[in-house]
Amino acid sequence: MQEILILGNGGAVSEGLPYNGFVIDGSILVEAPPDIMPSLRNNRIDPHDIRVVYISHIHADHIFGLPFFLLQRFMDDVRYDRHGELSVIGPPGIAAHCFALMDMAFGEIPAVSWMRRCVDFAESSDGGEIPLVPACRTTCERMEHFAPTWGFSVECSGSTRFAYIPDTLWCPGVVAILNRGPRHVLIDLNGEADDNVPVHICEDELVQYLERADTDTVFWGTHLKRDKQSQHPNIRYPHPGQRIRLA
Repeated sequence: MQEILILGNGGAVSEGLPYNGFVIDGSILVEAPPDIMPSLRNNRIDPHDIRVVYISHIHADHIFGLPFFLLQRFMDDVRYDRHGELSVIGPPGIAAHCFALMDMAFGEIPAVSWMRRCVDFAESSDGGEIPLVPACRTTCERMEHFAPTWGFSVECSGSTRFAYIPDTLWCPGVVAILNRGPRHVLIDLNGEADDNVPVHICEDELVQYLERADTDTVFWGTHLKRDKQSQHPNIRYPHPGQRIRLA
């Protein structure tokens, strides 16, 4: 596991930011928001190179682009004989959600039969492991959000190299991930100090954690309402197209 490519950093409502999503090592897509296809193209990622898609939860800004991605993969197989392995990992019921989305998007087309034959599905679970990154151990943790949501940490060669904390309030799942001492964390920082009803982590909460913790973890804030900058040395806000080296 070497690199994260940021496709977008925006939340469901933002000031025009591309929706949150990223690619691990050129082959693992995390989140499939409505603009996923232009985001992949703009960053010169061939959809055929993606072998795993991870969906943290069933909200539109995380999964409504998946039918377009699957349709592209189907068309590549049919037109150009470009067969390749593809898995979709997500919350319980992810397979049924994918088929329902495909039906709503395009109806009963041949791509649905192709999905049944060619796409493998796996489900996240509390503390469960998922086949995400080759030769690494990926462990899921439940977040606190409106929809069942899972983040994950990735351990390679005995070290937790990376973690993803999607839409959530500060909760035991967040703590469990951070207790593994990840070197880099891509984290939902959509919350603001003046939110009427907090539903996402805000930077102030993360700063409070860092004041208590003895850590050199680098936190990369995403799922934003607007572009930000931080004064804290451990907190950064990546932009679309940015590559984060995990060495």
